[in-house]
Amino acid sequence: MEIYKFGGTSLENAASIRRVVEIISSPAPKIVVLSANGKVTDKLSRILDFLNTGEQFRAVSLIAELEDYYRKLIRQLFAGTGIRGLAVQDLRALIEGLTNRCKIELTEQDSNWLITRGEYFSTVLFCLYLEACGHHHKLMNAAKIIYLDRHHQPERERIKNELNSVFQNHPGTRIFVTQGFVCSGHQGSIETLGRGGSDFTAALLGAAVPASVIQIWSDVDGFLNNDPDFVRGALPLQYLSFDEAAELAYFGARVLHPATLFPAREAGIPVLLKNTRRPEVPGTVISEKQQNGSIKAVAAKDNICSLSIHSHSMLMAYGFLRKVFGIFEKHETAVDMVTTSEVNVSVTIDNTHRLPAILKELGKLGEVSFSDGLSLVCVVGDHLADKRGRVRQVFAALQDIPLRMISYGAARNSIAFLVESAFKVQALEALNHLLSIPENQEHYV
Repeated sequence: MEIYKFGGTSLENAASIRRVVEIISSPAPKIVVLSANGKVTDKLSRILDFLNTGEQFRAVSLIAELEDYYRKLIRQLFAGTGIRGLAVQDLRALIEGLTNRCKIELTEQDSNWLITRGEYFSTVLFCLYLEACGHHHKLMNAAKIIYLDRHHQPERERIKNELNSVFQNHPGTRIFVTQGFVCSGHQGSIETLGRGGSDFTAALLGAAVPASVIQIWSDVDGFLNNDPDFVRGALPLQYLSFDEAAELAYFGARVLHPATLFPAREAGIPVLLKNTRRPEVPGTVISEKQQNGSIKAVAAKDNICSLSIHSHSMLMAYGFLRKVFGIFEKHETAVDMVTTSEVNVSVTIDNTHRLPAILKELGKLGEVSFSDGLSLVCVVGDHLADKRGRVRQVFAALQDIPLRMISYGAARNSIAFLVESAFKVQALEALNHLLSIPENQEHYV
C-alpha cells in the first residue's frame, strides 16, 4: 500500500487534476489524500472571518466567487461526459450549505463544517473524475477514520481499526480517496488537524496501514537547502534523515507539516517529496539513513520572542527549571530554544497569545526581560560535531552578525542561533556558501 498526498496547487485546475490521476495510475493499491483545490481554503477562511464580524454581504460575495471557480473547473474537467450533471448537483448542495451558514449565528461546529468544505468537495470532484476515467475507487470520510483524543492527539489504534474496517468491506479496491486536514474530536464532532494538516493525515494513514512509502506532492522540487525567498540559488536536497527534515520543518521550511515525520519515523516508512508540475525531478527522500558531518541546509523562523529569567535563587538549587517550564506548560505555550547559566534561564517562543500571564508568573521567580522582533536561524546536518572544523566554519560565517542566543543540542544534527530579524537575510546569505562544500550524498550509513 502506498500513500499519496496532493496539495492545493496540485489540484488547482483541470489539467492539474488530470496530471494527478496519471501519477497514481500504477497498479499498486494506494490511499490518495487530497487538500482543497487551489486557494479554496483561503477563501473559506475569509468567508468565516466575515461571518464572525457580521459582514454577511461580503461573505456572500466570496461564496459567489467560489461558485464561479468551481463551475469553471467542472466545465473543464467533465466536458463531453454525462457526469458533469452530478458534479453540478453536488456544487449546488455545497453553495446552499455555505449560504445557509450566512443566515445564522455560527457555532464552533458550523465553523469547522465550513472550513473543511474545500477538502470534501475536492475529493467529490476527484472521485467523479476517476469514475469518468473508469477507475474503480472508494471515497472515505476522513472524519470517520481520523479521531483525536481529549488532548487533541491522534488515536492511533482507533485510526488503524477504522481503516482496516474499510479495507475489509471493499476487497479488491485499488484506489482509496480521502480528505486531508479533516478529523473528529473525542466527542465525535468535526475538527481539523490545523493548517497544512493534510501532510499529517497522510502520515497517520501511512503508519496505520503500514505503507511502503508516503509521497507528499506539492509545487516544489523537495526540501530546499535555503530559503528561495531571500537567497538565490537554493537547491533541492536529494536525501535527508528524519532528524534533519524535522529540524528544517520546525524551523521554517514550508514544504512539509512538522508533525508529518513522527508517525512515519516510528513506522520506519520513507517520505518522498515530489513536484506535481515536474514529476520527472527526483525530489527529496526522507528516511532513517544518515550522512556524517555534512552541512546540508539552512532555515529560519520569524516572529520569535525571547524571555530571560535572572534569579540568584537558582544558583546551586534544584527544581528551579521545573518551576519555569511548569508555567509554560500551564499556559500551553511551547518553547523553541533554551539556554541556561548559573543564575539565568533564557527561552524563546513563537506563540504570544498568553504572554502577559506568563510574564506575570515568571516575575515571581526572578527578574524577567522580554524581547521581540527576533528570528531563529538553524543550520542542519547529520552529526555535525563528528566532522572536524564544521562548527568553526559556521561561526566564522556569522562573525559579523550579533548572536543573541546559541543552541547546540545533544542530537548533533543542528545548530540554532537567535538574531534580530533585521539580520536574518544576512545570516542566510552568509551561511549559504557552506552548503556548497562537496559531499557525496550516496555515502549513507
